Amino acid sequence: EQALALQQRLYGSSVQLGDAFAEAEFWRWSRDAKGLTLQYGDNVEGSAFSHHPADRLGRSAWNLARLPRLPGSLLAHVREALPGGNEPMLYLGMVFSQFAWHVEDHYLYSTSFLHAGAPKTWYGAPACDAAKIEAAVQAHVFGAEPAAGGDGPLASSAAVRSLMGKTTMVSPKVLLDAGVKVCRVVHRPGEYVVTFPRAYHGGFNHGLNLAEAVNFALDSWLPFGLAAERRYRALSSPCTLSTEQVVWAEAQALARRLGGGRGTVAPATAPATSPVAAGDPTSLPEGTCQTDLPLVGPARAAAMGTARALEELGARVSEDAVWAAKQGWTAAEFLPNFRMSCVQCQCQPHFMMCMTEAGSKDLAALCMACGREAWAARDPRARDNPALWVFYQRGVSELARLSAQISRALGGNLGVAAGDGLSGLEHSVADCQRTRPALPRWAPDAGQRGNG
Repeated sequence: EQALALQQRLYGSSVQLGDAFAEAEFWRWSRDAKGLTLQYGDNVEGSAFSHHPADRLGRSAWNLARLPRLPGSLLAHVREALPGGNEPMLYLGMVFSQFAWHVEDHYLYSTSFLHAGAPKTWYGAPACDAAKIEAAVQAHVFGAEPAAGGDGPLASSAAVRSLMGKTTMVSPKVLLDAGVKVCRVVHRPGEYVVTFPRAYHGGFNHGLNLAEAVNFALDSWLPFGLAAERRYRALSSPCTLSTEQVVWAEAQALARRLGGGRGTVAPATAPATSPVAAGDPTSLPEGTCQTDLPLVGPARAAAMGTARALEELGARVSEDAVWAAKQGWTAAEFLPNFRMSCVQCQCQPHFMMCMTEAGSKDLAALCMACGREAWAARDPRARDNPALWVFYQRGVSELARLSAQISRALGGNLGVAAGDGLSGLEHSVADCQRTRPALPRWAPDAGQRGNG
């Protein structure tokens, strides 16, 4: 009633606005929205997909309540329910209600389905331009140059924190003038929109509508997920999932796939006519699981990416274990299924954690990165007893063994230098480059802050 009454008051009719007119009016109101109150029923837990036997869409893999846990989505390895992550959320919009510029949590893929009502206009930009967007928002909205931070040049800037909070919307013209490649699409009922890792996107609703969205993850997401955790650590922002745990679970699944379900890993070879190569899982013979088939084409490339992520993660974890032992820290094993978050940066390591000042009132769980910093910053005259420090391990030796097996099955050396940590993987992501971006030229177009 509110949505239709507002549209009737503004335009004398509640009929659907034309696409171009709706876009022009949205940015006009963005510049001068005095007296205009909008509501947006966003982030409502639940799904509007039907489970009726006659509903083919509800029974299909495109039901967003099913999609995140399908074989091939790495979120199938996450047992916890994450509303909006591996479980969908609903969005009830009205005319000009907006979703502000943002990237998905942990830089995940997302897909949105418009069930009914008026269209949405989406704006999007590729991951390679994410730093340009952050610099443009920092300059245009906050009137300041980007600040240097621990995870790329913009990690501590007001713009990054504001964009993470989904509270900032600027005109695409501001971004275009900053050299950002911006695309636009009108999303209509019955259609899906997919966003890619670290692809900024935002937009608005043309009128009353109902949409649903959820995240998913492919192998190509892994370097982005690890880079997102670096940024979260720099900002002390909580993680909703452990990327390390997802890498580990996907590597175990890959090993079973390469080994045909056996304990050893066999070479990945197959004829070019394999259904996996064709990318059409619907063509598989009845009773055949896609994970039982050999890897060729895109599936092999994805497996190579997973193996490379595993190798680089293993290099960092092994180096941390060696370093901790050299300091004289006590080694201990994680209890089964035991998980902790770092009290300093709030990340969720899977393989290694440490406890500082064990046995004292200052007991605290830290990731190894924060633990190293705390160890370096200690006062050696007052706290020089390494026996008070304990580092916990999980599957460190198994990680190295599994990584070597998969690497051999995929053809040997994947180009990861020993002890290289995650530098090669993470620096391939724009977010982790430490170069200072050139400040763009911006135009004094619409820029606003407010709930999306």
